[in-house]
Amino acid sequence: MRILMVIILFLHGMVHLLYAGHSKRIFEMVPGLAWPEGSWLLNRLPSETVRLLAVILLITADSLFTISGAGLLLQTNWWRIALVSAAVFSSSVFAVLWDGKMDNLPGKGAVGIVINLGLILFSVLWGWIGLLSG
Repeated sequence: MRILMVIILFLHGMVHLLYAGHSKRIFEMVPGLAWPEGSWLLNRLPSETVRLLAVILLITADSLFTISGAGLLLQTNWWRIALVSAAVFSSSVFAVLWDGKMDNLPGKGAVGIVINLGLILFSVLWGWIGLLSG
């Protein structure tokens, strides 16, 4: 079960890299998705600046999920803190970059936020019932 969760954490982190590639306009994940342009919080910044900031934040989120997965793999005593930190950071990034519109929420990171909430719940429950050591 631990190995499966490590794989999930690594894959979830890698999805952030897909969003980073989309933000940098290397490719288009969803046709017509202008995200992260139009951020409700960063809308006064130039689009190129918002996209660069998004890339940096998304690579950071990927790194945090990778670190938490490595911590879980190595059965460290800090992997839960790293996972919760990664999930909160990732959710915050998508909330800040959201354009405030309810259309195409999955393409704007809403599914990732739901997964992040599940990962937080996972870390709390598994710590509480002791299914994983460390």
